[in-house]
Amino acid sequence: MDPEGDGVDTTLVALALTAWESIAVLCVMVAWAACDAGSLGGGYGAVAEAARMAFGGEHVGVGLALVWMALICTVGASVVEANALAVLSSTDATVVFATEPLWASAFAAVTLGETMGSSGYAGGALIVGACLLSSYGPDRTGSEPDLT
Repeated sequence: MDPEGDGVDTTLVALALTAWESIAVLCVMVAWAACDAGSLGGGYGAVAEAARMAFGGEHVGVGLALVWMALICTVGASVVEANALAVLSSTDATVVFATEPLWASAFAAVTLGETMGSSGYAGGALIVGACLLSSYGPDRTGSEPDLT
C-alpha cells in the first residue's frame, strides 16, 4: 500500500518497524528474566525452566496466554499502530493515542469489573476535553490560534 505515491510500501515499513520493536522487547525481556533469576550466568537456565513449565504439563494455559500476548497484544497492535500512523495526520494520531487510557479503563471495567475513583473520572474528562479541543478547535478550521 502506497497512499502517498512516493514508492514506499507502508505495509513493509510497518512490518520492519514491528520486527525491530519485537526484537528489542525480546532482548529486554530475556535480560530482565535473567537478572530476576539471580545472575546473568545462571539466569538463562532459570528462564529455560520457566519456559518449560509454562508450555508443558498442567501449565500449558500460561504458555498459550504468553503466546497470545506476544503475538496479538504486542506484535499485532504494533502492526496496526504503524499502519495507522502511515495514513493519519499527526493531530489525529495524537488524539487516537491519547484515548488509550480511556479504552483500557473501559475494557477493565467491562471484563474485570474494575471501578474508577473521582481522580480517574477527572483525568478521563481532561483527556476527552483535550481531544475535542484538538479535533474541533481553532486549528482545525484553518485559522491560526491567537496566543497573545
